[in-house]
Amino acid sequence: DDLFTAHASTLVQALRAHGGKVQGPLLAGLKWLAQWNAERHNRVVREGSLRQDRRYAQMLAFSGRGE
Repeated sequence: DDLFTAHASTLVQALRAHGGKVQGPLLAGLKWLAQWNAERHNRVVREGSLRQDRRYAQMLAFSGRGE
């Protein structure tokens, strides 16, 4: 699954090295961790986009164009 390979790849590789079978609470925990990492990554990207938007708005306002 892309969620695991993109946001929990180190943990997935470690689990594969030790047999690779993940079930029950361990699987639920792995899903939670991967989802949390994905949301954290997206939050950081979104915050960066908002900072850049604010900077552009200030630059445009300074140049005489609308805010």
